[in-house]
Amino acid sequence: MKSEDSDFEMFRKSSLSAEGKAWFEEQAVSQWRDSKRERLADHTVYLKNKQGHYFRSPVVCIDHDLSMLTGIMDTFLVGIFLKQKAKEPEVS
Repeated sequence: MKSEDSDFEMFRKSSLSAEGKAWFEEQAVSQWRDSKRERLADHTVYLKNKQGHYFRSPVVCIDHDLSMLTGIMDTFLVGIFLKQKAKEPEVS
């Protein structure tokens, strides 16, 4: 990246704070990676996991994420209602 971007070294020698330099460097690296990224296929998401890597439709990814979120919310709500029910006095 240093050889491709002459401004990269200039900002490192600037008077920015250490936090500012770290943030700026992180953004510069991210933009550099994005510029080097190749499109392998339209409308797909490339995923890596412990078993390897694979391509997936973004719609399937969103469906999966939403179903996981719904499950988490359901568990949270059931937990809240069980706690409230346990606190209520029994009516005889």
